[in-house]
Amino acid sequence: MNKMALKTASQVHYHGLDAIHISHKNNIIRLYYCESKTNKDFNSGLSDAISQLEQFHQDLSDEDFELDLISNNIDAEKFGNSVDLIMEFLNPYTKDKSNLSKRYAVFIGYDWDKLNSTNIQKSEDDLEERLNSLFSDEIDNIISKCLQKCQSSVLNGRIDFFFIPFPSVDEFRTYFQELIS
Repeated sequence: MNKMALKTASQVHYHGLDAIHISHKNNIIRLYYCESKTNKDFNSGLSDAISQLEQFHQDLSDEDFELDLISNNIDAEKFGNSVDLIMEFLNPYTKDKSNLSKRYAVFIGYDWDKLNSTNIQKSEDDLEERLNSLFSDEIDNIISKCLQKCQSSVLNGRIDFFFIPFPSVDEFRTYFQELIS
C-alpha cells in the first residue's frame, strides 16, 4: 500500500511508515513494513530508517494503525481470492497467526560523488561496466554498515535493504515532486 494516494496535500507527510507490502504464497502471508530515506549521506539515511522502524516495532499502537489502513484500503483486484485470508490474519482477534510473518524493508537513496565525476560523464567506455566496477568497491562497506546496524537492532535481522546512489538526492526530490504534482 503506497501512502502517497492517502496524502491530502503534497506538503503533508502521512503519519507512520512509508509503505506496507503484502505477499501471499502457499498460504503464508508476509507483511513488509517499509521505510525509505533519501539523504545526502548514506550513514544518516541508514540510521534514520532503522530508528524509524525500531520505533514502529516497539509501539503496538503504530502497528495497529498500519494494519487498520491495510484493512480499509486493501486492493481486492490485486489479491483476488486471497483477500478473505489476508483480512483474517489482519484481524486482531484471530488467534492462530502461525502463517503470518513480518519483515522490514529499507530503501536508501544517497548522494554518491562518483556519479558526478567528469571521467564518468565524458568517457566513451561502457558506462554500465564502469559504474558496476566502482560500486562493487563500495558495496562491501555498505553491507558492513547494514550488518552492524542489524546486529544492534531490535528488529532481529528481519530487514531487506535496497539502495540507489544518486548524483544528487536534492535534484531527485525536486524532479520527483514535479512528476507527482
